[in-house]
Amino acid sequence: MAASTGAEQSLGNVTLLGGIYRVAERAGRARAYEWALASEQVPASVMAEAGVINRVVPDDQLRTEAETFAQKIAQGPTRAHVVHKALLRARATGGIPAADQRLLDLAVPLFGTEDVKGR
Repeated sequence: MAASTGAEQSLGNVTLLGGIYRVAERAGRARAYEWALASEQVPASVMAEAGVINRVVPDDQLRTEAETFAQKIAQGPTRAHVVHKALLRARATGGIPAADQRLLDLAVPLFGTEDVKGR
């Protein structure tokens, strides 16, 4: 199983979806440079070790694993999931200070919801 990070370069192209800087955010700038400039497929296990992907599963188990994970998320505290996503977006765009600034405004209202009451 391999994931590609540099196919665009072998075509004389660049990623239009920001893949290279998204890889750099997770795996580091030096590794992103190497993968992009080498234009080689990077094994999924290497991507997992570098923090670019969360887990590696065999192809024949992918659908089952994905559906199981999706069901788990859907049955969880969905309002809290929304807050976590918003906080992570704030951190990604403005760092920890931006996330800290939004934390109480986003998190405190959860205490009146079933996400917290039902736990």
